[in-house]
Amino acid sequence: MNLKSFVSVLVNLFFVGGVILIPAASKLFEFQDDFAVVLFGWLLQLIDYPLQDFSSDSQGMYLLLLIILVLAILIAGLCKLLIKNEQAILRLNGYLHVILIYYLASRMLVYGCDKLFATQFYQPEPNTLYTPFGFMTKDILYWSVMGTSKVYLIFTGLLEVVPAILLLFRKTRTLGLVCLVLVLTHVLMINIGFDISVKLYALFLFLMALWLLRPQLVSIFYFFNGKMVQLQSRHVNLGIAVWLRNGIKTLVIGCMLLESFSFVWMTGYLDDQEIEHSELYGAYEIIDDTSPGMIKRVFFHRAGYFITQSFDDDFRDYQLNVKNSVLTLRDYKNNLNEVAFELYDNALMLKGSFLHSDDPLFFRKLDYENLPALQDNFHWTTESFALK
Repeated sequence: MNLKSFVSVLVNLFFVGGVILIPAASKLFEFQDDFAVVLFGWLLQLIDYPLQDFSSDSQGMYLLLLIILVLAILIAGLCKLLIKNEQAILRLNGYLHVILIYYLASRMLVYGCDKLFATQFYQPEPNTLYTPFGFMTKDILYWSVMGTSKVYLIFTGLLEVVPAILLLFRKTRTLGLVCLVLVLTHVLMINIGFDISVKLYALFLFLMALWLLRPQLVSIFYFFNGKMVQLQSRHVNLGIAVWLRNGIKTLVIGCMLLESFSFVWMTGYLDDQEIEHSELYGAYEIIDDTSPGMIKRVFFHRAGYFITQSFDDDFRDYQLNVKNSVLTLRDYKNNLNEVAFELYDNALMLKGSFLHSDDPLFFRKLDYENLPALQDNFHWTTESFALK
């Protein structure tokens, strides 16, 4: 094995190791998130390292990438000692190459469909809509603004779905990789610019796509310099019977589609906004605001949280359980509070010591869906803004 082949095997093994071990938050294969913990959690305990998890941008993921690199070096070195046939090395790289291609296709198809179905950037929660702009961090601001535009979500979703489809066919694979490198460059810069906590994973996907495109980079450079070039996808005979290869490909693509469309077949909806919420869901504003320090608004979050907003815009959230006209609230210290409630057509009554009031508090339900941020208005001219 020459140095070029060794480096190719090493880098491919590193990326495949990341595919296997980096938690991908898969909906159908949730057990994959625990691979790294099961395999290496004991090692970190041995050196008394306080592991939180291996998710992106955590200290655990940096350590995980270092472990994967060490393993890749060891396995590549073992391959160098045991595999003397250069054709066998090409075939090994071919297998690893295919794994990376289909992994990228699956991730981009999932992320693209999540945007199309508004499950990644969903409509902002009522508590977010009533939070002052300057009080929110940049990542929450970006996430919230994205969720207000269905048109832009469809556009960005297609930007990820189309390259994913192109990757599945050998004749369009190079074009798919070119598109994907551009898309992932944009995604990486968004994560860096808005300090979103998937920077390391986005960088991993970007470098993987760039690595897979590397054999064509010189030809692409010549193409943009006006020279006639022919881009060809790399093809290595993997030694697999056609019927078996097609069967495996069909199975893999089927799993990708199940993962990508899991929201649709699990809920029966094509859009996250179509899902019906609980009758308490929404935003409520206190009717009597004469007592300083009292709660100004309360919110019921889709994920089972009760949120309060004070008059100085201090927000507190609690895990919520609703039973028999009683709200059971659990804070982050596991303290429990019970609040009695009554829900009317457009109002809510709350009573309990948690509210720092001996009398019941009455709140009116806010029509948050008519706030300007949630309106899909479109104007061809500046004058049309004044006509509203």
